[in-house]
Amino acid sequence: MTSTTSNVTDLAALDQQIAATQAELDAAQNGYRSRPRGSLRLGGHGPMQIDREARAHMLDLGLVVDDVAIRLEDLKQRRALAVLEQLQDPRQMAAEEAARNEAEQALVAADAAATEARKAFAHASGALKMRSFRIREVTRERERAEHALASARRLREREHAERESLGVA
Repeated sequence: MTSTTSNVTDLAALDQQIAATQAELDAAQNGYRSRPRGSLRLGGHGPMQIDREARAHMLDLGLVVDDVAIRLEDLKQRRALAVLEQLQDPRQMAAEEAARNEAEQALVAADAAATEARKAFAHASGALKMRSFRIREVTRERERAEHALASARRLREREHAERESLGVA
């Protein structure tokens, strides 16, 4: 854990150095852009000639910009290497791999549980549907039997009444 904290501190320090160097580079570039551009015509109408001191000063300003740019890129490279080292930390990679494997196992278990739940739901739904079907079937049978019983009783009553009307013992 100390290594990670140290890397974070190193990255924060590098970020501060990069910001300071970037500000220094901006200032150096502004100095270069606003350099005096004095020139001297030698001999009348010929080409412009920059005197040696002005040229040396211009080159000095350019070298300052180059030096700061090199330092900035060096800091950015060091920061990239530190981040890369952090990203390639074997302990963190192993922990993330273990977490991924654990999550995968949990997904497989959850999928199996969901499959079992779907099967149980389908079975229970089928049982309810079958029960509903049987209830309708038995209700129709009971109603049919009730009508048949009522019809048979009416027939019996008619036959009984007819038998009594015949007066035969």
